Amino acid sequence: MKKRFFALCGMFFCVLMFGSVVSAYAAPLKIGVFDIQEIMRTSKATQGYAETLQKEISAKRKALQDKAAELKQLKDKLKDSKTMSPEDTASLRDRIVIETSDLKHAEQDMSIEIKQMNENLTQKALKEIGGIITQIAKKGNYSVVFEKRSAGIVYSTKEVDITPEIISLYNAMQKK
Repeated sequence: MKKRFFALCGMFFCVLMFGSVVSAYAAPLKIGVFDIQEIMRTSKATQGYAETLQKEISAKRKALQDKAAELKQLKDKLKDSKTMSPEDTASLRDRIVIETSDLKHAEQDMSIEIKQMNENLTQKALKEIGGIITQIAKKGNYSVVFEKRSAGIVYSTKEVDITPEIISLYNAMQKK
């Protein structure tokens, strides 16, 4: 019984000593958090990407509106087809069907192109932001960095929030 007691005390002592040695050499845990939505909403780079996307959307919408106006003219002409020959009326109807189909396809293509462009710009921004976060984490000796919403962080202090620093570096990177 005494042997067990001394063995147990010896093991407890070793665990205690080992634990204190490990904790003495362990680096302090430094945590950072950021808000990707705030970065995407407020950084100058992402605002520039949004402007580029809006210009592209406006140009494509203008082209579609022009096609829609042409189609409307053809339909109006068909309404006034009393003076046209039956062959011309049939030809005009066929042209309206083709133009309507072309317009629908152009609208679908535009939607796909805009979605793809948005995804590409978003991926580009996320890649750039990821590089900045890595840079900040290494420079600041962060043990771990979390995105607030995806990590399910409900509350964090301003001291651990690196969002403003990310935005500042991202804006500075775009100026170069």
